[in-house]
Amino acid sequence: MPQTARGAGPPPLPPRPSPPLRPAPPEDDTRLRGCLVAAAVVAVGGVVMAALLAAIAIPAYNDYRLRSEVARALADAASLKPRLEAFVRANGRCPGAGDPGFAAADMPGGPASRQVRIGDGAHGTCRIDVVLRGTPGGPLDGRRLRLEYDPGPAQWRCRGEVHDRHLPAHCRA
Repeated sequence: MPQTARGAGPPPLPPRPSPPLRPAPPEDDTRLRGCLVAAAVVAVGGVVMAALLAAIAIPAYNDYRLRSEVARALADAASLKPRLEAFVRANGRCPGAGDPGFAAADMPGGPASRQVRIGDGAHGTCRIDVVLRGTPGGPLDGRRLRLEYDPGPAQWRCRGEVHDRHLPAHCRA
């Protein structure tokens, strides 16, 4: 037999086949769960913040609306002030409903005032009474505002049956 090169011989056996691959373990979805939890926390926090802002803003808006209705009613009655002052200077007394310019038809009504009346007040003063028109059953409906004119010092005073926070500063007790 002839000699062969060293290491020659039959070819090596193929490597043993590797065992079949196991399916990959499922992806770790903790990242996804963490994002969902974070999104839920942000959403709940947003709802809480919106509720907090609404709890502050809604009562503040209602107070603003009531103050503006009272101010509008006072503005309706303010147009009578110069006429009343002139009448008192000319006649030495307060006007009544039968005096020219002070009949019920001449009284300024408006969206905020249901009725305006003029009459004698206490201690020689003249008064303008305004009955407010508000939401039926609301805090202003049927309440009265009174403007009193004292001819001695020629001063006006204001007061009302509504809560002080709804009155202008010069009308508060």
